[in-house]
Amino acid sequence: MFRPRINDLPPCKAVASGWKEEFGGVLDFMEAWISCDEVGSPFISPDFLCFNEPMSFLWLKLLPNEKVDTKGFEMFDFLGGLYVSAIAIDDNIDDLLKTIDNLINWINGQNSFELDFRPGRYRMTRRFTSDESSEVIEKALGYGQLEVFIPIKII
Repeated sequence: MFRPRINDLPPCKAVASGWKEEFGGVLDFMEAWISCDEVGSPFISPDFLCFNEPMSFLWLKLLPNEKVDTKGFEMFDFLGGLYVSAIAIDDNIDDLLKTIDNLINWINGQNSFELDFRPGRYRMTRRFTSDESSEVIEKALGYGQLEVFIPIKII
């Protein structure tokens, strides 16, 4: 059964790869942060892959404060706000698109929420690859988990 989750992401500092037309364009940014990440929390992965129409990609890294070494990337203010999310099967574009459709249909069927695609608010995803336990879970499930986030606001 489809059960979306409402997330309230706090405003904070962030760095980003810049919008790239191809997914490979964000990999250098990702590797600069993920491979030596000392910022992450064991509970919430502070990095997201954002995408918009026409299809382009941006890797976003949330920062805990203004004192973090930005590795040469420009720091900016992440708006935070409400996002509805659900899990898709990682590396499965059909399931990703189905999950996005389910989330949008759920939002459109609500009396309390609506889509919020103003500047700075994007569709985002994040993988669950934080530690050894995620590999065990992936093996048990038979697939990786990809959380899909859609920006919303209360009506």
